Amino acid sequence: MPCDTMYNETNIAKGACFAMPTCPSCHQEFQVETPYCPACGAPMTQETILREKRAAENAALMPMKWHKFLIYFSVPVSLLMLVYSLVDAISMLGTLDPARFRPEALPVLRASLYLTIAVCALSIPLCALIEYHLVKMRWRGVQLLMANYVLQLACGVATIVMLTSLGGETLSLCVSAATQLVMMLIIRVYYRKRRAMFR
Repeated sequence: MPCDTMYNETNIAKGACFAMPTCPSCHQEFQVETPYCPACGAPMTQETILREKRAAENAALMPMKWHKFLIYFSVPVSLLMLVYSLVDAISMLGTLDPARFRPEALPVLRASLYLTIAVCALSIPLCALIEYHLVKMRWRGVQLLMANYVLQLACGVATIVMLTSLGGETLSLCVSAATQLVMMLIIRVYYRKRRAMFR
């Protein structure tokens, strides 16, 4: 039985998913001892089966509170904030007054707003996919989550460079970028320890 069918509300409340051993080559779960993986055909020795079974049992005992925080709060809130940022950037783009800014600053501000709009437009469907795959306990959700952090970090760094060229204040953006980098590292370590729980 796939892990996502076993990861129901009861298991979420307990903070663990009762994962089965997976093939080290394709990460497909299997129930019976077999000389070959039923999905990719990789050889499955007794030692490999025992090792993967032990890894799955150890992962199933790990707490999943951070995972629950992501799927129930962090990702949905991020989705709402992205929608707000997209609407705000579009409205600011339409109300830029050339008389309020230096001539050399206006193209940079427009470029920054266009970048924000593009990143938000990409991140909104990405967050929806992240939520779907994480709830289903699919490793693709973790990969998309990391990709989203990279996208947000790249946007933040580009905005910092643009504002620095104008002599603007970038301290809050630098703190935000550093926070995102730390979160990427934490999430990477967190989910790598629980890899056997995802398919």
